[in-house]
Amino acid sequence: MAGLEGHGAERTDGAARGVRAGRGVRSGLPLDLRCGLARSGEGRRCAVERGRRDPRALSHPRGQRDLRPRRCASGSARRGRGVASAPAIRDRHGGSVSPAPADQPLVSVVVPVRNNAGFLGAALRSILGGEYRNHEVIVVDNDSSDGSGDVARQFPVRYVRQPDRGQAGGRNRGIEMARGDLIAFLDSDDEWTPDKLRRQVPELWSDPDLDFNVAHMRAVLEPGVPTPPWMPPEWLTEGVCGWLPGALLARPRAFDRIGLFDPKYAATSDTDWFVRAQDAGLKWRAFPEVLLRWRIHGTNQSYRRGELQADLLSVLRASVVRKRQAARSGHAG
Repeated sequence: MAGLEGHGAERTDGAARGVRAGRGVRSGLPLDLRCGLARSGEGRRCAVERGRRDPRALSHPRGQRDLRPRRCASGSARRGRGVASAPAIRDRHGGSVSPAPADQPLVSVVVPVRNNAGFLGAALRSILGGEYRNHEVIVVDNDSSDGSGDVARQFPVRYVRQPDRGQAGGRNRGIEMARGDLIAFLDSDDEWTPDKLRRQVPELWSDPDLDFNVAHMRAVLEPGVPTPPWMPPEWLTEGVCGWLPGALLARPRAFDRIGLFDPKYAATSDTDWFVRAQDAGLKWRAFPEVLLRWRIHGTNQSYRRGELQADLLSVLRASVVRKRQAARSGHAG
């Protein structure tokens, strides 16, 4: 990549070798691409203190427990301003959503889907059947042709269909529609544990200084699917810190500060968001319990290693460039 020279280029090349080898890289990249070193049984808490930020980083592309099938109105979507400037999210209790009690904030759960009818129902049931009841579920259909929309409309969700804009575009549309005090995500082929929000919400809500937290996740192989060669065995047993949107719970201000998910990263827009959050000094904490079941079925994006590696290297280089720019402008810590 042009412009990465000297020490910065050496760090990038070294990190690239680490990514190719499947190792977690801490030199040059501000988080471990293997989902952190804290395991679910260790109860390790990770906090990043708020630091000084490069202003240019901010312009980066940015209920009831009634499970009976029914069709719900989708509500009015927020008009967004594109990736470069995420809209401020206010009036989160408007429309048909009742105000949340002070001790139980409303959580907007964004579920993007593209031709995943076979798994979508299980994903939605894992949310709607959970122990935390004060939520809204927003399903963003990226122009599915396999009946995913029909599946979604069987559940009490806000459903919207749009042209295929990828996972990032689906998440971004959901963020723009969100009316909650907190925002969570679930990919259409993954599942939450029943206690996911009940456990994760109080930790974030009780600390007003925290911008987001991430739960641990455990990989689950579909029958007949081999373990990916890059996956450490403990991901299937003990779980790891979940650097996936399904493990994330965030305050809307986190997206106001650093922007939305960047659609140019087909496979790693989530990793890019976490890296930008760390680079910008957002304060976060790792929740030590496994609350996400990450389904590996051989066709999901994270299984395609070649595309994943290319995007990870691009994310890494962008982070290095941001840090060098921050250092030059006097905002580096």
